Amino acid sequence: MNIDEDVLNEVMEITGAKTKTAAVEMALTEMARRRKLGKALRELAEIPGEELAAGYDFTAYDAREKVIYPFPDGESLRVAEDPLP
Repeated sequence: MNIDEDVLNEVMEITGAKTKTAAVEMALTEMARRRKLGKALRELAEIPGEELAAGYDFTAYDAREKVIYPFPDGESLRVAEDPLP
């Protein structure tokens, strides 16, 4: 295999790969991942919006959002502060 050394060194720097083999494997894996993602997005884009919305439970997401990421009240943020006189 003949690979441009400048490109290979750049990939090693970007990925943090310690060997040329690891850099090539990472680059190939990333290329395959992007191809699969692009294919999935193209397939998803073909589904009509109404059909997508019908298959998604928005109320479950809203309920989960409140449980996982509750907005803290003002008092709980002041735990480390000295109380005002």
